[in-house]
Amino acid sequence: MNAEGFFIDTGASTSGNIKTLCPKCSSTRKNKADRCLSVNIETGVFKCHHCGWAGVADEFKGKPYQKVNKSFSVPKYKDDSGISPRGKRFFTLRRITLEVVKRNRITADNQAIHFPYFRDGKVINIKHRGSKKSFTLEKGAELIFYGYDDISDDVTFIVEGEMDKLAMEVAGFKNAIACPSGSLSKRKDAPISFLDSAMERLSKVKSIVLAGDMDEVGEKMTAELSRRLGPERCKRILWPDGCKDANDVLIKHGIDGIKKAVSDAKDLPIEGLFEVNDFRRKVISLHSDGLSRGVSTGWKSLDSHYTILPGQWTVITGTPGTGKSEFLDALMINLILNHGWKFGVCSMENLPVEFHLAKLLEKLNGMPFFEGPNRRMDKLSVDDGLDILNSHIKFILPETDAFTVNGIISKARAAVERWGINGLIIDPWNELEHNYKSNETKYIGDSLTKLRRFARTTDCHVWIVAHPTKLQKGLDGRYGVATLYDISGSANWFNKADCGISLWRDTSDNSVPVQIHVQKIRFQKQVGRPGMEELRYNPINGRYSDI
Repeated sequence: MNAEGFFIDTGASTSGNIKTLCPKCSSTRKNKADRCLSVNIETGVFKCHHCGWAGVADEFKGKPYQKVNKSFSVPKYKDDSGISPRGKRFFTLRRITLEVVKRNRITADNQAIHFPYFRDGKVINIKHRGSKKSFTLEKGAELIFYGYDDISDDVTFIVEGEMDKLAMEVAGFKNAIACPSGSLSKRKDAPISFLDSAMERLSKVKSIVLAGDMDEVGEKMTAELSRRLGPERCKRILWPDGCKDANDVLIKHGIDGIKKAVSDAKDLPIEGLFEVNDFRRKVISLHSDGLSRGVSTGWKSLDSHYTILPGQWTVITGTPGTGKSEFLDALMINLILNHGWKFGVCSMENLPVEFHLAKLLEKLNGMPFFEGPNRRMDKLSVDDGLDILNSHIKFILPETDAFTVNGIISKARAAVERWGINGLIIDPWNELEHNYKSNETKYIGDSLTKLRRFARTTDCHVWIVAHPTKLQKGLDGRYGVATLYDISGSANWFNKADCGISLWRDTSDNSVPVQIHVQKIRFQKQVGRPGMEELRYNPINGRYSDI
């Protein structure tokens, strides 16, 4: 990609959001290896989180969204070239037997070692390991788990690299698979299409043993895999002190070392029951690295008051006509473009869905959907925009007239497992079917507790739009700023919320900025501090912008 005369290196990526080096500032930084530039491959939108450089790459100007080729190239592979003396020496030093190398149809020459990836006996991809631990995958080929055909319905081990998979096999555990690009979480926005494509196959596995590296990255991998695959059927291997991964254990402790680690594998924590040691690594990481901030809203002025932290929930209220749904839609598009987030959307306020999608396309493309005084988006932008929305949004719609909190949580949990959603939107609360019985306050408190538990256990962020009770107008004929205590039903809205936002604007004049009142923040060091900021609203395309 090229932008303003600078070349942006996107590597072999053909879709999704990636992080790479910034050609404007990385060479001048102390940490020159920090991937501070976020790039959306489909849109060409980029932003540096260090120097602030942002824009759209030249290739995409005039055609905001380029359709991504969904077909994959199929590499040719000859597995009869054998193993070079250099390759044999490599595997011998790592205690990988040539019998295991041959079964996995690995070849090696003087330039690289070649690991073929099979699915149903067919080569899908090839990883080439060159000198100085350089790795390349086949350009345009599909990403799948290494060792996919070794998945067992009874027990399957998931490790981080090819050498760990081979080490497990040397120890007698052929039923191991490895992530194609190492850990899931080396980059926060790393694509995990190989997990998505394997979910149906992995859903048949009775027990999954997570055997990632013993470091912070490995812990993140374990957390994401258990979140997606279900902690109730997962175990975690803890490698011996001084060993990072399976191959390290094989080299230092032999086959017996791996077998002992497997036999000592621990069940993942039962929900609600923990030991101190379950938190040991997180406490050490907290001491070493400090608190992590939430992700940006996409509006720099608002970020000092409110950022998005996974595992929390936000209530959004405001006076009538202030655009609560519009604001939340705009925030969702920002999180999709800037961070690659995926959403489950339960929005009764925006039915039928095709009308809601038309509004989202306006925010995505920055142009009106319908005919008007301004240039409307063309059909290509509509089609390509729908591709982007389809890969990031799943709608939760009522199957019957009844639409309850429990029903939404059930569908949202399925969306976490199948698609890995990061956010859940409920808009609005009063459109759900509620069973208050005789105690409305207790019902609301119990319901919000269930939603908070869902957020915590799935690491999703939940947003709820909740309308206030009938507000009184002032002497000037305008409503004042609504508070969380004004929401119909209960003070639980303020007491239980992690974050609370109220919107206000002069509904008689669209040129007047929208006031974003951040009234409640539970974890201020990570998320922000309560306060008010103003954003400019553009009624033509539904976008909000910093003033």
